[in-house]
Amino acid sequence: MNTNVIDTDSIIISMEGSEELIPDVKVVSFKKDAKYFENYLLRENLSPATIRAYTTIVNKYFAESRVITKIGLLKWRNDIIEHYSPRGANQKIHAMNKYLTYINRKGLKLKSVKVQQKPFLENVVSFEDYQYFLNRLKADNDWTTYFLIKFIACTGARVSELVKFKVEDVKNGYMDLVGKGGKYRRLYIPTKLRKEALNWLEREQIDYGPIFTYRYEPMKSGGVNSRLKRSASRYPKIPLECIYPHSFRHMYAKKLISEGVDLMLLADLMGHSALEITRIYTRMTAREQRDIVDKLVTW
Repeated sequence: MNTNVIDTDSIIISMEGSEELIPDVKVVSFKKDAKYFENYLLRENLSPATIRAYTTIVNKYFAESRVITKIGLLKWRNDIIEHYSPRGANQKIHAMNKYLTYINRKGLKLKSVKVQQKPFLENVVSFEDYQYFLNRLKADNDWTTYFLIKFIACTGARVSELVKFKVEDVKNGYMDLVGKGGKYRRLYIPTKLRKEALNWLEREQIDYGPIFTYRYEPMKSGGVNSRLKRSASRYPKIPLECIYPHSFRHMYAKKLISEGVDLMLLADLMGHSALEITRIYTRMTAREQRDIVDKLVTW
């Protein structure tokens, strides 16, 4: 780590509310230290997207203040809570906490914002809409969008994982990943999807490498979302608010729960770090709750 650097970009770090230097303080320049911080995050097995986000957040903090004090950090926390959603605020807090850990100032770490889970899932595509969407895509020969959806809905892949599928994985019937915190995970490709995908790849003469490409380059996560929205907009019956990559991952989990899959197994398949995250899929969607109320409450 780049320490003991004093220049016009210096950051003063204090364990107390005072902004005066204390005997064991480390004075660093984030401009000069950014690359070392990125390498630290890389060693922590964070994804490239997370590393970029965390570095940007910390850099913005120091663009507004060169001083790290407990009082200053608490004021910053209050400010982001006021201006961002709980999830957005927590991302910024996690980024700063990572930096504080990196500079050996764990005592200054901030508390996350408690996120109250809703008692239902919102905007999750129904199995009926999923099947209808696939049938329309197949009829229109939009095979790329068809398989983008099927690979999420049949493997539970995150969109960042989806774009990593290669021809070799389809032939093997699975893709191995190392996720957050160095956790090993295997995405299984069901036999029916595997056979269907191999026939498609043969027709398209895709013999190796990524199966989802755009202009001869691996497709980006943002490109997947745009393509799904654009394709769905052709079919008025499909609720657009339910068409986004993670919606089909939600559907995958809910479908397995309905088939009686054990929560521990589902957590492994989904790549969840805690069972509580998986437990949300035992809840109904808002649409399912509405259907039950409409059916039962007739007085």
